Amino acid sequence: MCDARIRPLSNDTEIVCYLSEHPVPDQHTGHLRDYAYPGSVTEITWMESDRRNFHAQWPGACHKAASCCLPDLHRGNCVS
Repeated sequence: MCDARIRPLSNDTEIVCYLSEHPVPDQHTGHLRDYAYPGSVTEITWMESDRRNFHAQWPGACHKAASCCLPDLHRGNCVS
């Protein structure tokens, strides 16, 4: 099972890739449940290169800028 995860929102909502094999290399897919409305399931697809992507446990928020919601040690610029 893939251990890629993403936090697509500026809160602690976490989506886990459910794929065991990736038909498209470096592309992950997971489900966001109950976000649009109770009982909804939204399929989210993201790439390995997405700055919000991380593996296994949440590494914590970025330590470079207090307002950055990206995972620690992300590539590129911080966001607020």
